[in-house]
Order: sequence, then structure tokens, then C-alpha cells
Amino acid sequence: MSREELLGDALLHVRPLDPSATAIALNQRGLRVQRVELDGVDAPWSVEGAWLRVEAPAGAEHDLRVVYRTTGEGAVRFRRGRGEEEPLRIWALSSWENARAWFPTWDHPSERFTVRTTLIAPRELGAWGIGRRAGQRELDGGRLATTWTLDHPVPAYLVAFLVGALEERPLGPGVWEVVPRGGEAPLHDTLTRTPADLAALEQLLDEPYPWGELRIAPITAFPVSGMENPGLIMVADHLGGPEARTVLTHELAHQWLGDRVGPGRWHDLWLSEGLATWAEHRVTERSDPIAAADDLRNAAAPTLETTPLAPRDGDLSRFWVQENVYVDGLAAMHALGALLGRDAVDRALAAHVDRAGQATTDDLRARLEEAAGRSLEAWFDAWIRGPRPTIHSRWWWEAGERIVEVTWEGGGVPVEVGVEIDGVRAGTVALAPGTTRWSEPAEAAPRYVRVDPDGILLGATWKREQSAEAWTAQLERSSTVGRFEAIEALADAKVAAPLARTVEHASAPSEIRRLAAYALGTFESPEQLRTFAAQLRDDRTPELRRVVARVIHQPDVVPDLRTLALREGDPELSASALHSLAWIDGDEAARVARKALERDADVVRDAAVWALGITGEPTDLDTVLAHVDPGKEPVVFFEALTASKRLVQRGAPAERLQTVLIRLASATDPTFRGPVLDALGRVGDRDALATLQRVAESTTLPWMAERATKAAKAIEKRHP
Repeated sequence: MSREELLGDALLHVRPLDPSATAIALNQRGLRVQRVELDGVDAPWSVEGAWLRVEAPAGAEHDLRVVYRTTGEGAVRFRRGRGEEEPLRIWALSSWENARAWFPTWDHPSERFTVRTTLIAPRELGAWGIGRRAGQRELDGGRLATTWTLDHPVPAYLVAFLVGALEERPLGPGVWEVVPRGGEAPLHDTLTRTPADLAALEQLLDEPYPWGELRIAPITAFPVSGMENPGLIMVADHLGGPEARTVLTHELAHQWLGDRVGPGRWHDLWLSEGLATWAEHRVTERSDPIAAADDLRNAAAPTLETTPLAPRDGDLSRFWVQENVYVDGLAAMHALGALLGRDAVDRALAAHVDRAGQATTDDLRARLEEAAGRSLEAWFDAWIRGPRPTIHSRWWWEAGERIVEVTWEGGGVPVEVGVEIDGVRAGTVALAPGTTRWSEPAEAAPRYVRVDPDGILLGATWKREQSAEAWTAQLERSSTVGRFEAIEALADAKVAAPLARTVEHASAPSEIRRLAAYALGTFESPEQLRTFAAQLRDDRTPELRRVVARVIHQPDVVPDLRTLALREGDPELSASALHSLAWIDGDEAARVARKALERDADVVRDAAVWALGITGEPTDLDTVLAHVDPGKEPVVFFEALTASKRLVQRGAPAERLQTVLIRLASATDPTFRGPVLDALGRVGDRDALATLQRVAESTTLPWMAERATKAAKAIEKRHP
């Protein structure tokens, strides 16, 4: 390795699917191929766009060797830790179709293969691959070769490696965290729960952990929250609190759901993400039922994404990276659990995992039908292959009768759902597309009515209509999910008093108090000011205090917010206070933000550069530009880039920003390059054109070439 480059030697055992084929075609992107051998002999080859083609005799299995060099653009990151003084770390993130940037392969989930990875690096660096460690050997020149092997076939997007001045520290039998050598262990408190979560997943899925060994590596400036590489999970090291636990549990669930058995095509991606979200939810239920209920609240929330979970038309471009594969997948599995019983769903999921390899949506349906003893074809057509329907419910009381009406718009199949009245189950009702109305004698009006409390129709977009008094009663009496529904409805209706009482209710679950605080913060009221002012000064509930500091926007609390923004000890509270201060008193926020940038916490620096972008002066540009640095956490980098553009719009010299952007446009990490190119297109002059044209010509990433070309055209339009 030199000059941020990898030397690769790929060995592939190839079995042709078509006996008459006379060539082997492999995905590649930017590989500088130096030599190709077929069965030990030099073979004719050519690179044709995104393909490496090798001539091969028809009808036989072959051993193929490809020697190449690559920068791994789009997949491999060469980064230091949290400062230039820290040793280089190198890692590969192959999802979704980036494996081809660092080794020749079939870069699609339909192709699975076993993997043996040998990493050669200086002796002072550790090296990790997927699967289990198979051995090490000394090489000349102070190098060490470390071999990792995975005997179960996986798709290319799960192949990864990590090299750096790192070490393993045990978390339990067969489980390690990979952390800076001799340094602090990011996320250690969260990672200590890994053995217990693994045991819970083994019990849920009725299958031992698949890979024997597990290593978890928190990584600086990781572009996503986490990646489920088999036996080598990578997570962003800036995560904290509940988010870190959620991400880790999700990636652990993927070791079975996605890795051991996963989709054979992208338009079944929900079989990986949706099922892992469901398993994550089931584990969370055991330790934090309130957080698990919040999962269901998020799954029930209306989304802008209307693409079905598994579209019939197979149009990959519209859906496979959409967020709905997570939350709609959870909603679908929860609904199936309510409809069929969780025992049946658990048996089906265990059978699904046991099959290993590739799976389709129809395969999962077959496992569920076997467990439930009934056909689910119509249900899957409606809820998995069709768009989310809308269901509107309302009720009223007149002439001694309680009348309930449900209007179901969109596809679906008839189902039996429960009815909850004043905190008590009151029977069931059959619902179907169209309008269903029923009535029952009642001496008095109920306090509230809730249709489908079990969530059999969780995947629908619900519009529940009842009075503020009824929502208040539901907030007081219903289940956790029912209380969440009531909080959101009261916020929409701008009814402050019950929300304020919930925030002040010291014995209420913390998640319910926090959600009520968010809701109360969406509109101003006397109750909001009184309740929030008291909570800002109460340090007994730090998580609630952070929410209040973030959502209160009233001038009366400026002194409190100023104090909290500069106080050491709780970076998230400081960041929340600074955000609110920027909306209330811009001049004061700018003064506080300049001081806050001296803090070490990324969350505080992120808030400070955001505040300067909103409230600062043009003279603050150089201060903000110091944080437009790929060495920073991505969240700080992107916020500083946005703030810099805002300051230029308010009169700061565009040339200063352009100089920084031109330098960064040649950065190797696409996490940062794309937004930099976009910014150059907005603020650059003709001096930036050559840089953009060079990037468009040299990059191996089609999307980056397109962005560079678009930015160059924007400059040419402004400066003909």
C-alpha cells in the first residue's frame, strides 16, 4: 500500500451457470488491472466500462486470479482518528454496490460466495476481516499477514476490512470491541450489553450466533450509523445514549437476518432491514418497553414514501434505499404478530433463518403460512406489495347509542380488530375496505374510543377523530402506544394543559414526558412557559431537560439558556440550549456560539457552527471555515459547510470559501466530496471550473462525475 492505494490479489473459484459461456464477466470500478490468470496461465482480458471480461473455455469450473491496484474510491476510506497526530486507519464499506471498487466481484445480492481475506500491513497495525481469524504469519519488511475466513456464502456488499493502530478488548466469550490501542473505548458502556443482546437474539431466532466470533469497531467519521458485516460490525463512534443501543441491536440482528439469510434482489431489501428492525424491537421490549412502544409510534407515523415494501414491478430505482423498508417492515411484522399470534411469527422467522442463503418475499410468506396454517397471499398482496392505505375513524354518542365509523381507503383484506373504550377492551369488529359503521346501547357517552389497539392495521395511515377531551382521557388511561397517539393529537389541536400536566408528572415514564415536551414545544402557550421554565432549572431529569432546552423559544428564558449553553458537563444540553437561543436572540446566540466552539464535544461544535450560520456576522466566516475539515466528524463538517454558504450570502467573501472548497474537491472520501462539489457550483467562479472538470474526468463514481459536471455548468451559466 502507498499513496492511499491498495494492491489487490483476488482469487476466485468460478462455476459457470451457463455451460456454453466463453467469458467470465466481473463487476469492477476503477481497478487498474495488472495481470489475469485462468487456471494458473495468463488469460486474455479486457475492461469494458463497469466490467472486467476474461476469456475462458466453456463448460468448466475455473480458478481465476486478478492482480490489480485501486484507490477503492467510494468504498475504501483512508482516515486518521480525531486528529492528524493519530495513526492512519483504513476501512472498507462495500454497501450497497461499492465492493467492485476494491475487488472484482459479482456485486449484487443474488450472488453469494464464501470469503477468505488476507490483509498485509505493517506489523504495528492491526488488521480485521469478516468471519473468524484463521491465522497470522510474519513477512519481510516488518509486515504481518492476517487471514480471516467466512465459510458461509454472503453477498459482496457484506465484505469488509479494517486496518489501524487498534486493539481487541473482550466483551464476553467470543465477543470483542476493536478500539484505539491504549486509548479510550468509544461506546464501551453500550457495547458491554452485546453478549446479553446476542443471547436474546439466539433465543428469539432459535439459532446460535452464525459466525462463531464477533468484533465491533466504533469508527470515526463513519458515513452511516452502522454496518452489519458478518463478524465485523462497524458503527459510528459519535453515537450516544439510546441511539447507540438501537443501532447496535439492529446490526446484531442483521447477523442472522440479512447476513445468514437475506434478499436475493434489491427489491426484497425489507427482508433484511425490515426483519432486523422487527428483531431489534423484540429485544428492546425485554429491557425497555417504553422505547419499544415508541418504535411502534414511529412505524405508525405517516410517511412521504408510498412505495410498497416489495413492489411487483421490480423497478429498483424507486425504492431499494428508501426508509420505508425499516419502519414499514416493522409495522408489517407487528401486524402479522397481532393477526396470527407471535408464536406463529416466531416459528416462521426461525424457519426463515434456518434456510440460510437467499430468500424472497414469497419464501417468507410460505414460512408464515406453514406456521399459521392459513393462506396469506391476499394479505401480502395488500400490505407488502401494495401501497399503505388510509383509515379514518370517528365516533359519537346520541339517543343512548355509541356509534363508531371507520372508513378504509385503499387496498386490503377483511380483518377482525379490537376496540378499546375508556381503557377497557370492549370486543372486536370486522373491518374491510370501504366504510364500516356499528352502534351499541350506551347509557352515557364514553370518554374515548380507540379502534385497533393491538395494531393489526399498524401499517395503515390512521386518521383518528375525537374531541380534545377524549384525547385527554386517552392520554390518562390508554396503553403506552395509545398515550403516544393522544400526545400527537393534542399537539395538532394545540391543547396545552394536558400536555403540560404530563411533562410535570414526575412518576410518568420518561419517554412519555419527553414526547409530551416535544409536543408542547410546537406551539406557544402560558402553560408551556410555566412548565418549561421550571424544567430548565430541574437537573433531576437530564434527558427531559435537554428536550425542553431544545424546544422552548420564549425570551423570558434567555438567561437560563445562555448559562446552559456554556456549562460544562452535559454537551447535549448545551447544544439544545444554543439551538433555542439562536431562534430567540440572534446577537446573544452568536456571542455564545463563538465561545462554544472552544469546547471539545462534537455535538456542541455542531450547534455552534449552525448558530453562527444563522446569526453570525460575515467576519465569522474564517472561524466557521476552520470546521469545514474532513478530519472533523461528518455532522460538524456538513453543518460548517452549510453555515459558510449562509455567511457568504450575507456578505462574507466568496473567494475565501471557494479556496477551501477547491482544496477539498480533491479529497478521496466521497462522503465529503459530493457536497463540496455542489457548494462550488453555487459559490464558485471560473477559477473553480478547472477543478470541477478534473474531478468529472478522473472519478470512477458515475454519480460524482454527474455532480461535478452539473456544478461546472452552473458556474458557466453565471459566468459565461
